[in-house]
Amino acid sequence: MPHQEQLILGIDGEIRTRLAKYRSKRATGRDCFPCIDSLRDNFGNVWTPTSQSISPTNLRVGDRLDVVVTASDPEGREIEFWLEFGSSAAMTMVRTKSARGELSVTIGEEHIGEQQVDAKIVSSRSFHRWGAWDDRACFRYLVLPSKI
Repeated sequence: MPHQEQLILGIDGEIRTRLAKYRSKRATGRDCFPCIDSLRDNFGNVWTPTSQSISPTNLRVGDRLDVVVTASDPEGREIEFWLEFGSSAAMTMVRTKSARGELSVTIGEEHIGEQQVDAKIVSSRSFHRWGAWDDRACFRYLVLPSKI
């Protein structure tokens, strides 16, 4: 009967809507995009997704900053690691492709002042979570002249 067909279509639509809502609540960014698992530097700073904000570490001109970024991709694709150090006027960028991002920067006079170091990851996909990159973590440093 026509009214029974309409009832079945209505029930079917309700079930599909509930399934779509259930699936969307279970899906997270970790299911679709690569994520940074941890960020460590050679001065003992450690960042994880659940860590609290870290106070700036003092560095001096001439110091070498080594950062290790570990990340995972849900599809197992290769990840490119970026390290951006300094303001836009004196930006130092280091990039590498590997299973584990090991990046280094030698601190120069152009970095003196309070600086933020952004570790970013980029997958080989044609789309990314934040436009040009997929995830980011950062440390803050106070860079002092070599002699005070």
